[in-house]
Amino acid sequence: MSSSDCQVVSLREAARRIGLPLTSFRRIAQAEPRLQACIQPGRPAKVDLERLLIVWNQLEQADKSSLSPRQALALERRKRLW
Repeated sequence: MSSSDCQVVSLREAARRIGLPLTSFRRIAQAEPRLQACIQPGRPAKVDLERLLIVWNQLEQADKSSLSPRQALALERRKRLW
């Protein structure tokens, strides 16, 4: 996929579209250096929506592997509510 195919949106719009809390983007930026520049204060916050989803899913899988079964179930429930 070329960079011209990327769908670049504001962080607020990305959060709305994929149903994630806006604060989650801070965590994603820490995991994905290519997104860090998108989330700096005082700059327009734009992000490639597809890349954001990929990183979020990777973080979510890593989180699940470190959770107890009860915590993983609670995470799934919370995710459905978002």
